[in-house]
Amino acid sequence: MLATIAAATSDVLVIGGTGLMGAPTAARLLEAGRRVVIMSRGKTQGQGTNGRRPTTPAGAEMLLCDRDDEDAFVAALCSPDCPRVIVDFTAMKPSQVQSVRRAHEKLPLAHYIFVSTNMAYPGGVERMDVSATDGRIAEKSARLGSASEAPCNYGGNKLKCEALLHRYAAAAPPLRSTVVRPPAVVGAGCDPRHEKLQRLVLGLPPLPETKARPPAERPGRRFRVACADDVAQVIARVVDRPPPPTHASAQRQDGGASEAYEAFNVASGGPQGYDLDDYVAALAAALGRPVPEVPEAPEMRNYEKQGVLDTTRAEEELGFVPTQMSEWMAATVAWHAPLLDGCS
Repeated sequence: MLATIAAATSDVLVIGGTGLMGAPTAARLLEAGRRVVIMSRGKTQGQGTNGRRPTTPAGAEMLLCDRDDEDAFVAALCSPDCPRVIVDFTAMKPSQVQSVRRAHEKLPLAHYIFVSTNMAYPGGVERMDVSATDGRIAEKSARLGSASEAPCNYGGNKLKCEALLHRYAAAAPPLRSTVVRPPAVVGAGCDPRHEKLQRLVLGLPPLPETKARPPAERPGRRFRVACADDVAQVIARVVDRPPPPTHASAQRQDGGASEAYEAFNVASGGPQGYDLDDYVAALAAALGRPVPEVPEAPEMRNYEKQGVLDTTRAEEELGFVPTQMSEWMAATVAWHAPLLDGCS
């Protein structure tokens, strides 16, 4: 029986393991010698340049399941072969976290890792913009207590999900949960925000815009993005983190009800962040091109809404080492380069 439990907690289910953050996370967990099961809907269309997705790592097992079919999803999580450690990239609304709780009540999970967003912080919930926050944004800035009043948008729903996990950590049976909050993510298969800037440096036509976007509340502010490999690094370190003592009940600074609930920011580059000119200069250096002036058009300056996440806690408690800009920029540029070659 003990061997079965040990095996279950060394295996990991990655929900959304074929995407921007999921694929490198699955790869890192496999490199650590873990059994990895990827749950996917089996769709082929992805975000980013031409819908091309990152490469699914060899060695991962595939489980096709549409989590929006709640009964099928709960049944999959309660299967005897399903890992009891879950990394969830795709939960976007409270009902999806409630489904995880349903499964936990039937067959307890060892650890649930919920990938949230910097837009769960003040400003992000209201208008997808945390640029008005002065200084670095720490985990305790999330207002879990006001989640019920948050709008049902991307940031608001993520905050509602976090609030549920905060509550489930103190309920019976307690669900051990860790929340990981990245800002905009760059890397293989990232969304078009990076591509727009790489097109600018290359002198290519801009992508068509489908809707008008407001400028950042505080234009010109410094920010941090996260490379997908750094998200994977933090999650792998969270998976390795020992479980809390069963008697833990102290209130945490990050708003957790107990040691069974934790939250970590993840972001890349230096702790003070960078501005958009720095970002474009690094992009141009990676391409060996002159540095262009960035237009004032809001669709070109979305990164200015991301804020500067404070990753001190992840660095001190997990041993997280943020990747420096020159490294992740070169990798992101290289992935996009063949897709943009010949575009005119």
